[in-house]
Amino acid sequence: MKNISLFFLAILAFVFLGGFPPARAQSNAPAPATINARILPTVWYSTLSAVQGEQIKIYAGIQNNSGKDFNGTADFYIDGAKISSVPFSSSTGTLKYVAADWVAEAGEHTSLVKISALLQSTDSLISYQSDLSNINVRRKITIQPKEKTKENFVDSVISSVDKSANVLADNLQSLKVLTKSHQTPSASGKSSGTNSPATSAISGLLGPNGGVNAATGAFNLLLDGAAALLKNWKLAAAGSLLLILLYLFLK
Repeated sequence: MKNISLFFLAILAFVFLGGFPPARAQSNAPAPATINARILPTVWYSTLSAVQGEQIKIYAGIQNNSGKDFNGTADFYIDGAKISSVPFSSSTGTLKYVAADWVAEAGEHTSLVKISALLQSTDSLISYQSDLSNINVRRKITIQPKEKTKENFVDSVISSVDKSANVLADNLQSLKVLTKSHQTPSASGKSSGTNSPATSAISGLLGPNGGVNAATGAFNLLLDGAAALLKNWKLAAAGSLLLILLYLFLK
């Protein structure tokens, strides 16, 4: 009787505890097979000497020798942040590149490219992401021009001397005296020359009625020579310096 009671207690415990554990269902789905296609491990750039603010291209390569065509998307990352997503189409027997633009920022950076591919459920790529790549972007240096350099000061002095020399040369030209052959008689029989008071005084020193033409011409020629030297003072100064050096060399 005691054995029968223990037997019924065992049956009740078995029922309440769930009975036998369910048999595991066997999966007939095959494991994904790796096809001969991948993203290359190396990332490269349109320049190795990027400068801050410069727009450069980042490249990655996709190799496909799998005998199958597929489409996908390449995601580009800089310092872990996605900067671009580029769709691509890969044909068997090809090696193609994908690229994304990036405005370079100063400093050290890392780049990475990940791809996703539309494949059959039984297929898998050899690799889905590139290796990390480092790029150093140089800071752009802007040189502020000085407000007044030594060169600007010299140019300013030369310009001022030029203006003064031209004004003085014009004043000398105004002192030129008209010769008799260039004086035009007026209706009253007097010459109608355009001499200024200063030239009239000089004419009086040269003689009556403008003096002798030869003396007047010589005077005008002297004024012309002085005005030419003033207007070409830089050449005159260089010539004078050359003569002084020549004299010191021959002395």
